[in-house]
Order: sequence, then structure tokens, then C-alpha cells
Amino acid sequence: MPGTLADITERMADIKAAKRVGDLESNWEAKTAAQAGQNELTRHLMTQYGMDALDQASDLNKKTVEVIQGYIDSGDITQDNAGSDFIVKLAFKEAAAALKKNGRGGRENDPRHSALESGGGGRAPANVDAIAALQQRAKAGDLQAGRQARRMNLDNFLNDLRGKGGIN
Repeated sequence: MPGTLADITERMADIKAAKRVGDLESNWEAKTAAQAGQNELTRHLMTQYGMDALDQASDLNKKTVEVIQGYIDSGDITQDNAGSDFIVKLAFKEAAAALKKNGRGGRENDPRHSALESGGGGRAPANVDAIAALQQRAKAGDLQAGRQARRMNLDNFLNDLRGKGGIN
């Protein structure tokens, strides 16, 4: 019978259950949105800086933590907003620039550096015999050899003009 104590109790239980379900749904939506934002930040950092952005032990990550701590120490940001996407992106950008400036991005011990990078001589003019051999291969149908021969001829011509002061 409507209006009895059992009916009122059931209605109160439905109201409380609906409120709890609504709270759970809003919490779930907020967590889903926060996770989507975190995934987007991770994707951006990985695209920009590679796997070093995800590796907690990498120099880039360590430098980023130093940069963010510097922001906090200087009073530019608070501990509460230190993890915002904007601050994290800015810190990664600054850290990457600092690492690139100090030690050329971690390549200082790489044996594959060119002679110019390591301070030893420059490129010598291309050997005339090598150009002639490439031109012969080009006549036989090797397009790549023809391109290389033309590139070497052009390099020789430009180097000669530079040497005579014709161009800078």
C-alpha cells in the first residue's frame, strides 16, 4: 500500500543508491579524463624526446626534475601545480636544451663523429679518377653513380670558387 513505512524506506534507499551511483560515475569520468590527459602528455613527450622521456633513470628525466625543483625553489610555481602539463612540457624543453648544450646531447664519446666535428681536417677535393669512374658507371646506366659524380663535380667547383674568394 503506497505511503506506508516500507514504501517510504524503499524510496529513501533508491534515492541514496542513485546518489552513490551518480557520485561513482562522476568519479569514474574524472579519472578517465585525467588518464586521457596523462596519456596525451606521455605521447607528446615520447614523440618529442624519445624513450628517455619515460625512463626514470635517464639524464633527461633527472635534468627535468632539477628544472622543476628549481621552479619550485625560486617561487615561480608551487608544489601543487608542479605536475601540470604546461610546467612538465616546459621543464622537458628546458632540460633537453641544457643537455644538448652540455655535451652535445650525450654524443661526446661516439666514435662515429666526422673529422670536422672532432677538429681534424676537412674534406679534400674529390679525386678526378673517382669522378671519371662514377661517370663511366653512369653511362652504363647506374643513376646513383651519375648523381654522385655530379655532386662531386659541383662540390669541387664550389670549393674552387670559395678558395679564390668568389663566394663566401
